[in-house]
Amino acid sequence: MAASQKTASQQAQDANIVTAITSKPGKNAYRLEIDEFIQDNAVTNLFLLALDAMYKNSLSNKDGSPNRWSYYSLSGIHGLLRENWAGIKQDRNSGYCHHGMDTFPTWHRPYIYHFEQAVYNNMVVIAQSYTDSTWQKTYLDACDRFRLPYWDVCMPRNKTSDGATAKVKAAKGNIWRWGFPKILKTKNVFVRFPKTPDQLTSMANPLYQFSFPSSTEVKAAGDSRSQISWQDAGLGWVQLQDGRWKFDASRFRTDYTARTPTVASKGESDYVFLEEAIQLQTQVMATNIWHMLNPAEIGLNQLTGRSVKINQAKPWTVFASHAATSDEFAAQSLESWHDNIHNLVGSGKGKAGAMSDPSVAAFEPVFWLHHNNIDRLFAIFQTLYPDKYVTPGQAKRDATDENGNHIVLGADQLYPFREKADVCYNSIEAAVRDWKGTGFAMPGVADLNQAGRDQVAVYLRDTYYWATDAASPPKTLIWPKDLSHVEALTGKSETSAKPVTVSIKAMSMEAGKPTLVARSLPAAQKQAVHDLAIDASISIASVQRVMKALPSGASQPAAHEAPAKMRTWNINLRVKKYAFNGSFNVHFFIGPVDEDKSERFVTRMNEIGFSGIFASKPDSGCTNCTQNKDMVYEDTVPLTSKLTEYLASSPGANTFLPDGTTIQSLEADQVVPFLKANLTWRVVDTSGAMLHGVEQSGLEIKVTDRLFTPPSAAEPLGTYEVSEVHSEITAGKVGGFAG
Repeated sequence: MAASQKTASQQAQDANIVTAITSKPGKNAYRLEIDEFIQDNAVTNLFLLALDAMYKNSLSNKDGSPNRWSYYSLSGIHGLLRENWAGIKQDRNSGYCHHGMDTFPTWHRPYIYHFEQAVYNNMVVIAQSYTDSTWQKTYLDACDRFRLPYWDVCMPRNKTSDGATAKVKAAKGNIWRWGFPKILKTKNVFVRFPKTPDQLTSMANPLYQFSFPSSTEVKAAGDSRSQISWQDAGLGWVQLQDGRWKFDASRFRTDYTARTPTVASKGESDYVFLEEAIQLQTQVMATNIWHMLNPAEIGLNQLTGRSVKINQAKPWTVFASHAATSDEFAAQSLESWHDNIHNLVGSGKGKAGAMSDPSVAAFEPVFWLHHNNIDRLFAIFQTLYPDKYVTPGQAKRDATDENGNHIVLGADQLYPFREKADVCYNSIEAAVRDWKGTGFAMPGVADLNQAGRDQVAVYLRDTYYWATDAASPPKTLIWPKDLSHVEALTGKSETSAKPVTVSIKAMSMEAGKPTLVARSLPAAQKQAVHDLAIDASISIASVQRVMKALPSGASQPAAHEAPAKMRTWNINLRVKKYAFNGSFNVHFFIGPVDEDKSERFVTRMNEIGFSGIFASKPDSGCTNCTQNKDMVYEDTVPLTSKLTEYLASSPGANTFLPDGTTIQSLEADQVVPFLKANLTWRVVDTSGAMLHGVEQSGLEIKVTDRLFTPPSAAEPLGTYEVSEVHSEITAGKVGGFAG
């Protein structure tokens, strides 16, 4: 790349056209998990400087024209600002976003391309501004290695108990496995500025927070720029005892974004609280990734008797959207998993953060890394089930299927992402559908055949299956990553140190067969497609762990025999998405609940998990929200891991129930009466306040079980059998399912 030459990506930006960054011949670049991404000091340096530049030039260009590629403008596409981006009309009159629609994954893919392109173009300009030829070449080469990083909440961060409370240390055997990435919670970072590249200089970390422009700055930018109308966001609306709603601006910050903000932190990010929440919720999050991507999530509908083949991939609409289908059995969707992470990061104690409100979530820097991970999970689904996708064809938005249900077809344009001067992308475009164009560091080869898909299934099993039965991650994990040489964090120069290497797994063609192989490569030459070591022993260990949960008399199978079956349990939830004037959380517990400490539900030791309903204020000006004001939301919360803690055979079983009740197995005769007596739930807003009027929210909770044959060499994802609904568990309770 010449120092002053415009890239194809920059030329596209000049025409307001969105395009994926393309790799040069012989030079591959991959989207990596954030802790892998920052191993490359040169790329990290440019990335931080580019974000900082996008923040500071947030409203207008030097000539006074609106800067439509600024951070402020790109973030505003997702909800508020309600501006017509670069002259492109807002979808259905007000707003662009596709939440609750079949096109949720496909709309967000070009959105990520859009942001990635803007960051990359800023990186190129900054690299070209280094006057020293050696440093300039270093950073121009770094641009060729850049792809947007993602954040996977399920990856371990620390082996020590750094920052953990005594309670959290005890919860996981004094091992602090999970948490928020260090680069995202460090207030100041060290960078090499173009004018002083030989020294590392401290600056405010753009990944830590985004500062909203003041009203004065917005007005100075001209009539074409909009200011956020905070009363249209759901963050500040408080429910009164009589059910009415009152706006309270003290519940959130309007000057900058904050994560899990608390009253004690004066609305600032409270990372001790966030670390505790992630530590205690990761197992549920990892289990639901397994459920989401496993082909066996659809079974017999107990209400209608409609039979759906077991171990078939779920329909596209069930995978893609959190909207409840008319008669299918509840299943984990990509969108509902996405919602839970939004509310995990945005829900505070007496305060609420931007991440928990769709109208302003995209202003939060971690939004982009989270949504890049959503795109990665979407790509994995595509590799495993290539025939499952948005319905193709051109149609009006009021099209219906044979059952009269609304259907969004793939040829609808995905506003405002221009493919050409006068045409926006649609879901069936190759640039949107082809997951290989995203460049994720995940298993895959250019032409993925069945053997390659089998390897992806192995990847999925060995990355997330451990969580389904309360096991620990495999010892062969090459996480946490060593961050001791990351210049942005340490402020210590690494230019003279020996090259940093990253341990990864890669998909290689061995004798014409796709095979996962181990590699250790310099960080500046990453060619990763896999970030966790593969260890077949994990499935064996998991089978051994659940033997204690089998009925009396069951014996462990010999190595050559089929794996033993285990009974798995789930909570299925349905509720009106817009029941509570914005986002809210439904928490599930075994045993008593202290409602006086509702803001700490997410970190209670007897909490099973939660469902985070990610919803805009229904009258916020979002046409999609208004048209779907009666939408029913669907989610699942896994129960099996929590139930294993109450097995009489488990060490330290049941330290939470006053009477010390335990169960002898995971069979229905033990679990049903146990849950009937002890399963409870509560509904709170994203500041942790208890909500009233649950009876009118359409809340419907039911518990199901199904037999599962754990993974084997022949079936790396295992096999499920037909589900059974146990309506007696929740019948008679507010929100309970009576059958």
